[in-house]
Order: sequence, then C-alpha cells, then structure tokens
Amino acid sequence: MKKITQIALVAVLISCGKNQTESSNTTTQTASTPETPLAKAAEQMAGTWVDDSYLEKIKKTKSVYPNRESKTKILFLTLDKNELLKGAALLKGFTAEEGGYDVQIKFDEAKKEFAKDEMIKVYNADFTEPFELKMNSSNKLEMVFPNKTDVYQKINNDLPTELRKILFEGSYTEKNGKAEINFESDGKVNFKGYSKYEVINSFVDGIQKFDGILFYKANSTNPDLYQFTIKGNILELQYIHENESDRSLKAEGEKVILTKG
Repeated sequence: MKKITQIALVAVLISCGKNQTESSNTTTQTASTPETPLAKAAEQMAGTWVDDSYLEKIKKTKSVYPNRESKTKILFLTLDKNELLKGAALLKGFTAEEGGYDVQIKFDEAKKEFAKDEMIKVYNADFTEPFELKMNSSNKLEMVFPNKTDVYQKINNDLPTELRKILFEGSYTEKNGKAEINFESDGKVNFKGYSKYEVINSFVDGIQKFDGILFYKANSTNPDLYQFTIKGNILELQYIHENESDRSLKAEGEKVILTKG
C-alpha cells in the first residue's frame, strides 16, 4: 500500500532523532570535574527537547491529530553534552516530517548562557533571527527570540518512544477475551499477530485526518493502518483499508475494544 508505506518511512525518519538522543546523553566529564557555568549549562541542556505545548496537549487529550501543528520553530531538538562542554555545539532540529533544521550555538561567557552563533551563516530560514537558550524555573528550555519565546520540555527517549509511552504503554484485555495484550513503549506488541507498532504523528499529505497507529507483523515492512480513539481506560481500534487506485481510506470490520489495566 503506497500511502501507508510512505507513512511508515516518515516514522523511520523521525526515529533518526534516537541516535542523537543517545549520543547527547554521553559525556567525558567525570564526577570530579569542577562545576563551572559552562559545565552547569551543558548538564542542564544536553538531551532531547520537544515543543512543550505539543506534548502537554497530547497528554491531556490522548490524541495526536488535532494537536499536529507545532507552534514552535521546530517540533523537537537535540543537544550533545560533549559538544556543549566545549562551548560550541550544533543544535539539531526536527519537524514531524524531517530533520536538517540545524544551527550552531556557542556559550556566552558574559551572560553565562548559550546563544545562536551569529558568526556562522545559517541557510535555514527558520533560524535567521538571533536567539538565546535559557532554563526557566520549571526546568524547561526556552528559545528566546526577539519577538517570541518557544518552550521545550525534556524527554528521556526519542519522540516515537515518548508518544507510545504517553498514549499506549500498558496491559489491556479485549471484551470476553482472556489473553493479556501488552503495548510497550519500545514498540513491541502482541495483538492479532502483530509484533510492532508505531504512532503516526505526521499528516503532511492531508489524506489521513484521524489518529492513526501502524501495526507490523514479524519480519514485515508493510504495516496495517488502524484508527485509534482513547476514552479513559478504553482503547478503540478500527482497521482502515486503503484503496490503492485513488488512495482513499475506508474503515473495514468491527472495532476492537480494549480495556487498560
């Protein structure tokens, strides 16, 4: 199925932030390293940061599609601790569809904070303005531009893992069913012969206008698309068939009702 395969490719693309997340949390600094302003800033800012409003709305509504538009310059970013400790680092930015929104930052000794390195030309239109990076009282990262401030919250995983954790992680039972169905934050699942799942957070083509989840069977790269609805501890899943000729989507079969806990 062409369209579903494209969605799967986007899911893989967004997962590319995982490598940066893992590397951004490594460091050569030892416990005996003096606590300098630079070391403190590097410790606080290293890792993966996601648009605060985006995540909070998903947590509240248990829904991605209506909250798909990020209000920040980029949806999420990663910062490597080893680079930050050197006083200069590449801020790697991502949207829901792609990466490559990168900008060089450097530590300002006078202000004791990181800011965009204005000496290095940026070809990305999203970062033509100067900005400073600050930690607020809620331990969230602020990207302060001349006319606005974007706020990001830190996550301990990559974004796909965080979405699975927020929306699905846990054990479920089907009505009149005895077997326990487990959705794990790493993407593992034991549901109707499927072994892996991904939450869709890219709706760039405008065809899919609902919350979706991709299920994969073992050793398969061609996923099945389901629409999901979460109401309290009830998870509703509806299989969606794609017409390959016109790429239209249509619900097929009965809804699967799962109860969490």
